Amino acid sequence: MSLPHRIYIIHDVLATIFDILEDDRVSLYCCSLVCHEFSNAASRVLYRRVTWSPAPQSTLDLRRKNEFADGILYAACLPHNADKVLHLEISGCLSPRPASLGTFATHLPTAIRLWRNLNTIVLAPKQYHKDVFIGVFPLLRSCAFLRSLTINASCITDDYAPVVATVEDLECLSILNPTRAILQLLPDWLGILSRTLRRLSLRDNCGSVTPGVLRSCVPHLTQIQALALGLSYSLGNDDVFAFVQGLPNLKDLDLRYYLQFRTPSIAPRLHHLRTLVVRHNTVDTVEDVAYLCKWIRRIVTHARLAEIRLICEEENSGASVKFDGLLAHLSQIHAQTLRVVRLDAAFVGMAALRALCATCVELEELAVAISGNAVAELPEILSSLGELRTLRVEARNVERGHRLMSREKVAEFMVRGPPQLRRLSVYGKFWQGRWVCDDKHETAFVAEEAEKWQVRSWEQGYNP
Repeated sequence: MSLPHRIYIIHDVLATIFDILEDDRVSLYCCSLVCHEFSNAASRVLYRRVTWSPAPQSTLDLRRKNEFADGILYAACLPHNADKVLHLEISGCLSPRPASLGTFATHLPTAIRLWRNLNTIVLAPKQYHKDVFIGVFPLLRSCAFLRSLTINASCITDDYAPVVATVEDLECLSILNPTRAILQLLPDWLGILSRTLRRLSLRDNCGSVTPGVLRSCVPHLTQIQALALGLSYSLGNDDVFAFVQGLPNLKDLDLRYYLQFRTPSIAPRLHHLRTLVVRHNTVDTVEDVAYLCKWIRRIVTHARLAEIRLICEEENSGASVKFDGLLAHLSQIHAQTLRVVRLDAAFVGMAALRALCATCVELEELAVAISGNAVAELPEILSSLGELRTLRVEARNVERGHRLMSREKVAEFMVRGPPQLRRLSVYGKFWQGRWVCDDKHETAFVAEEAEKWQVRSWEQGYNP
C-alpha cells in the first residue's frame, strides 16, 4: 500500500469520527493540534458552521469595533479555511450602533464572497441596526450553492425586500416576523422557487399574514413537504385548515395554536402527514385543554402520524389539567405508526399513560408530565417499550426533599426500564446511561449526569 493511499484512508476514517464530535468544539480543537492529518480532518468540521451570536450586554462596549480582527470570523476568512464554510449564522444581540461606527457591516459582505460554498445562511439577530445587512442582501442571489435561507424580515427595509425576493433555487425558506413588504412579494417569490422549495416557515409574529396571503401562496406550494406557521390573529381555524389541505405533499406541520370559540367547519385530510408540532400558551382549565386536544385530533385523524410535539411557550405555573383525551386518541388511532411523543409540559394520568405504552410499543422517545409520586412506577409501565431510547419526565407536586436522585438510583431506574433506554431527564437533571466493563471483564450499567441535551436544528426548527 502506497503512503498517499494509506493517508487517504486515515483521513476518511478521521472525518467520520470528527463528524460525531461536531458539537464538541473543545475536543475538535484539541484534535486539530495532534498532527497535520488530524488538523485537516478536524478543521473541515470546525469551520463548517460559522456562528456569530453575541450575548446581550447591559452596557455598550465602545472598544469592540472589529469583530473580524480575531476569533472564528477571522480564522474562517483565511484562504485555507474559507472553502470549508458551509453554514453561516448571524443571530443574538448585534450592536445597535450605526454601521458606519463599526466594521462588522463592512467586513461581512467581503467574508460572504470568500465563503463561496455556503449552502445555509441564517440572518436572525434579536438586536441590530437597520443597515447592518444592506451589503449582504445583494449577494444572496450570487451564492451559487445556497439552498437554505433563514431571515428576520424585520431586518429588511422596504427598499431591499425586492432584492431578497429574487433569490432562486432554495429548498428551505424561513421568514421570521414577516412584514407586509415581504408578504406582498412572497407569492411571486414562491413562484420562482416552486420547482425546488420543500420547506417553508413563517415564524414568530405573523400578524401580517392574512387569509388572502395564504390563498395567493397555495398554487405555488404543491411540492411543499414541511410548513411552519406562527401566530396571527387574522387567521381563523378554517383559514389555516383550508390552507394546509391544499398542500398535497405535506409531511411536517408546525402550527401556533390560540383559543377560538368558533368551531371549525373543515377537517383537513392530511394523508401524508407524519410530524405535527403545536405551539401554545398555558392551558390550565379543563375546557381549554379539551378544546386543544379536539383541535389536534381534527388535524391528525387522517394522518399516519409518527411524531407529535406540544410546546408550551409560557412557563406553566397553573393547574395541572390532564391531557388524557389526546393520549387516548393516539393509543387508538396511531399506535402502529407513532415513534415520538413529546408532550413535555402536558400533564397526563397514569391510566392513560399505561394505555399508551401498552399499544404504542414502537415508541423511541417519550416526554410527559406526571404526578411526582408516580415516578417510581415508570420502569414497570414502560417495560413494554422495547425501542424506547429517550425519556423526559416532568414531575409535578414533588416535595423538595424528594427531587434528588443519586447516580445509583438513576442507573437502577434505567436498568429496570426498557432495555434500550439510554437518556433520562427527571427532576430537572439530564442523565446518560451506558454499559461498562471493568478490569475483571464484569459489566455494569452506569449513569452519568450530562448537560442539557442539544437539540438539532432539524429537530425543532430555527428558534432565534
